Amino acid sequence: MVRYADDLVVLCPKGRPAGAWTYWRQFLEKRLRLTITRKTRLTTAQNGFDFLGVHFRKAPGRATRA
Repeated sequence: MVRYADDLVVLCPKGRPAGAWTYWRQFLEKRLRLTITRKTRLTTAQNGFDFLGVHFRKAPGRATRA
């Protein structure tokens, strides 16, 4: 059985996206021997992103009351 995937989303903690991405990029390239393409980009959940034909975006939630 051979599995092939060429689309991937990496969600990183708010406030440290570049550092978290550096870790995952090294893991993907060295450990899994995957090649990262030029179309790879960093964005926020608030700005949203397209993945497999669907647009994902973090919507404002309801405020919780104490």
